[in-house]
This record gives sequence, C-alpha cells and structure tokens, in this order.
Amino acid sequence: MDGTSQASTAKDTARGSSDTASTSYQAYPEMSAEQEFFLYELETTDSGSVGLVLRAIYECGDVHKFSRALERRIAQYDKNILKVCSFHFQGYIDAIDQLVQLKEKCSEIKQDVKEIDEDIHVKSERLHKQSAEVVRYRKLQKNVTTAIDQITMCLPVLDNYAKLQELMKNKKYYLALKVLEELDHTYLNHVDKYRFTQTLANSMRPIREEIRLKTFDEFKDFLANIRRVSERIGDRASKNIAKESLFGISDHEKKRRIEEEVKKNTPREDIRLSSDGSVSLRRDSTDKLLHRTSTGDDDDENLSAQDLIDFTPIHRCCQIFNVLGDRETFDDFYRKQRKEQAKVIIRWDGTSPLSNVWDRSPLTSAT
Repeated sequence: MDGTSQASTAKDTARGSSDTASTSYQAYPEMSAEQEFFLYELETTDSGSVGLVLRAIYECGDVHKFSRALERRIAQYDKNILKVCSFHFQGYIDAIDQLVQLKEKCSEIKQDVKEIDEDIHVKSERLHKQSAEVVRYRKLQKNVTTAIDQITMCLPVLDNYAKLQELMKNKKYYLALKVLEELDHTYLNHVDKYRFTQTLANSMRPIREEIRLKTFDEFKDFLANIRRVSERIGDRASKNIAKESLFGISDHEKKRRIEEEVKKNTPREDIRLSSDGSVSLRRDSTDKLLHRTSTGDDDDENLSAQDLIDFTPIHRCCQIFNVLGDRETFDDFYRKQRKEQAKVIIRWDGTSPLSNVWDRSPLTSAT
C-alpha cells in the first residue's frame, strides 16, 4: 500500500510540474519582458488569436530573439515531456500488457460466445423441428381421436344395418322392422352429415314396403293353411259332437260303448298268496297300457282347432302393421278375407270336394 501511495504521489508531482510548465516559463537574461508576454500569449491564447500575436512580433522587429526564446521553451517542454514519459513508461507497459491480456481474454470470450451461439443455433433448430413434430403429432392424435369417436358413432349404424339384412334374410320381419325404426329415429340422426348414411337411407326406404308385402304373403299363407285344414276341423268337430250326444246310434250300441268305457277306466285286481302265507293284492295295468297304446294312433283325433292351426303368423302380422302405422288396413283385409271364407263355406253344397270350392272362390288379394 505504501509503494502504491508513493507512486501516486510521484505521478501527481510530475503531472503538477507538467501543468506548471504549460503555464509558466523560465526567464532568461537576454529575454525581454515583451518576448515573455508574447510567449505567454501564445501558450495561453486560443488558435484564433495566434495571428495577432505573430503580427505583433513582426512589428517589433526582434524576430530572431523571439525565435531563440521559443526554441528554448520548446526544449524545456521536451525535457518535461521526457520526464513525464519516463515516469509513466512502466505504467504504460503494464497497461499495454493488460490490454494484450484483455485482448486475449476478449478473443477467448468471443470464441466462446461464437461457439455458444452456434450451439444455441443448432439446438434451436433441433428444438424447432421437434416442436413442429410435436405439433404435427398432436394434430394427428386429435384427428385420430376424432376419427375414433366418429367411427364409434357410425359402428352401431353399420352393425344394425348388417343385423337388418340378416333378419330380412331369415324372414324375421318384425325384428327387422324394429331395427329399422331404431336406425331411422336413433342412430342415423347422429351421423347424418356423412354421405354413406344417405346411401343407407336410400337402401332402407323400400324395406318397409318389402316387409309389408312379405307380411301380406305370410298372411295369405295363413289363410291358405286355414283353407287346407278347415275340412279336417269340420270333420273333427262333427265327430266330437256325435260322440258326445251319441247321435245316430242304437240303444244297444250306446250300452256297449258305455260298458267299454267303464271297463277301460276300472283297474283289474288279482289276489295272490305269497310264500310266507300272506295275501297280496296286485293291480294289473296291462290293459291300461294296451289301451293307451291302441289309442296312441288316435291322438290326432283329440286335437282341437287351435292345435291344428298356428296363429303365430296372424299375431306377427298384427304387430308388424301396428309398427307400420297401418293397423286399420290389416284389420279390414283380415275381416274381408274371413267373410269371404265364411261365404264359401255357407255356399258349399257338399257334392264336390272343398278344395275345388276354395280354388274357385273369389278371395281378394292384398293391396
């Protein structure tokens, strides 16, 4: 710390001497007061007044003296400058060394900054590419999610349409009509913005009419089945009435049939003596089994009209026309057909087979 303070003191001293030299001068014996004034004016005045000072020197006529005095002053200033430079030379060298070191450090820093900049540039480009990839994949993920959601909404439509085709193929018209109603009122409304739904809707429009016609055909088959079994039903009804009322049978035949019926319903009992001397009673059901076997072939005769006719088609047709909203048309057609059948039966004279009468009957067709 003391060396530093002394150096700073010396520098201040040198700086003070140089400042004093710039504003004062050493007087010489041959230098007049006027020359001293001219030198002072040159040192202290601004550049605009130099011309006036020089003019005054030339007017006085002592130019050579003034020149010698000016040279001495310049030599004195050179000495002062040399002293100052000698005193500050080591500081100047140190400053230059520091500047060189600073230059080297600046070069290193510049190189580091350049490398960092290049690294940042490379990483920023990589980050930009990755961010672009992330944005693209997010859009792709969003599109995939949207597509999955829309396909999930469309799958019930396609499944039900395939189910509708399968039901139509298997002639399950009521279930097919239910599926068709569900498609029209539930599923197609959610996906009506897609073009394939228009194609499905166009293909489903004639299905209702097809179901209606197929139902009428099934109903006609039901009526035809009634015509086929009507003769058997009438014959069976006539025999049952005659059997119950014993109509057209003699008294002797009535008595015999009653005795046979009682005998059939009365079990036969045998009394036997066992080996230990006890009496056992055994009922023989052989006759009953034989009776059941003999009557097995006549089971068809015990069937009622409801057993001979399957009313499932008419119930199915009724349900289908109810869903179609055309129940009155079906009811009118059914009543008309049954009235025509009743008229045919009433007009039959019994001389010709009933099947021929059905063939000639003017039954109306479904419209």
